[in-house]
Amino acid sequence: MKETNLSMLEHFEKLRAALGVNPPLVIGEKASKYLDENGYKNSRAGYEKSTDTVYIRDPKRYISLAHEMRHSWQKKHQGKIKIALKEDSNNLKGFKGVFNDMFIYPFTLKELDANWYAIKYGWINVGKWRTVKYIFQTALMRTMYFFITVSLIIYFSREHLLFIFDTFLVELNRMNLHNFFSDPSWQSIGVLFGGVLVFVGAWFGTRLANNAKSKSDLEEQRKTFEAYLELLTTELYNNKKILEDMMRYLYKNPPILNAFDAVLVGANHLSYKTWEQIIASKVTHLLEPKQLLGFNIVNQNIKKLITATSMEVADWRRAYEFHKYYKVNPSKEAMQLIDLQHILDQKTSLLKKEIEKVLEHTQSVCKLIEKSCQDT
Repeated sequence: MKETNLSMLEHFEKLRAALGVNPPLVIGEKASKYLDENGYKNSRAGYEKSTDTVYIRDPKRYISLAHEMRHSWQKKHQGKIKIALKEDSNNLKGFKGVFNDMFIYPFTLKELDANWYAIKYGWINVGKWRTVKYIFQTALMRTMYFFITVSLIIYFSREHLLFIFDTFLVELNRMNLHNFFSDPSWQSIGVLFGGVLVFVGAWFGTRLANNAKSKSDLEEQRKTFEAYLELLTTELYNNKKILEDMMRYLYKNPPILNAFDAVLVGANHLSYKTWEQIIASKVTHLLEPKQLLGFNIVNQNIKKLITATSMEVADWRRAYEFHKYYKVNPSKEAMQLIDLQHILDQKTSLLKKEIEKVLEHTQSVCKLIEKSCQDT
């Protein structure tokens, strides 16, 4: 079955438009840390009502994203719909917490509504196979937990049940009851439960293997990102040095044909390939929001500076040649470019502003990287 290739952020934008909500989205390590510290250790994702924030551990859990964003929609419309969006009880501990997680919370109206929306969204926008897997993990497995738990309670409490039967059903002989529970039919039921437990064990083992693979993939992404970040840091510092040299090349140039040649050479040596490679590798979710925004701004400004420098240098050469031509071939109808120094000063001022802007952004991003290295 074919699956879509949308990224987490693309799904987020799609859901935001469909539901009319705009909750903050936290993905990856920060989300895992928050979920672990706030009673969601066994959850793949979570929604914090008080801050209207969605937390997703794995950036590939698109259906879980739809589920949690549906909770944001429920909060927005809680006065108009008949769904009680009470505070989560994930902070319950011990038996109460386990009982709530397995038998109460999954069957509340808000959870059933969020699951139904997530299933519909996943079937259309994520992929049928992944949606079936989501249904199995959320609905069928919880129902199976319930029946297995009840069956195990009955099985391990059979002696107590025998005592109750012996007390209240005195007309029956206790040995006969014992023989009744020793009947081959009960043994068949035991074999059936054994088979179910084997199935559950196999599923649990598969889940552990998948979790290990997800952690391995995340670790691989982190290593790739760290390698790229080192290259990006080198690239940024090289660009910073080139930009400083370009500023120096603009100082007090006479109106000669090659006045901006050194600046043009510098612009052509500015690089932004590493950032393009980071985007292609899909590891930008490991960046802090400020870093992501800063790198994007620097990348766009460098591209604009390279284009602007090429055009201004070409225009200067054109003006110089015009001046040279009309000086040799005077014409009353043609515009005379008398003051080349004025034209040169205008272009110098324009290029200085562009270079200063890129240099300022580059220095800011370098400081962000240095701060990030100090924190780690």
